[in-house]
Amino acid sequence: MKIREKEPKDQSWIEQLLNERWGGEGRVVVHGETFDARTLPAIIAGEQEGLATYQIRRTHDLSFAELITLDTVMVGAGGRQ
Repeated sequence: MKIREKEPKDQSWIEQLLNERWGGEGRVVVHGETFDARTLPAIIAGEQEGLATYQIRRTHDLSFAELITLDTVMVGAGGRQ
């Protein structure tokens, strides 16, 4: 399965999926911080078969990524190649 960065054409699908899975307005609380997952960088799996949103944090000379949401729309396909 191919993965790619989100594109503008994905935005309505992203918003619909996040609203269904995470509640209205795409808000997610992680470590006491609230994120609007709809606006975060995202990776799309396949033909909109999965979505991962994340944030990149930079502190001093270090950078790290943190996964914010992870969703699949294909039930039972986690081990499939």
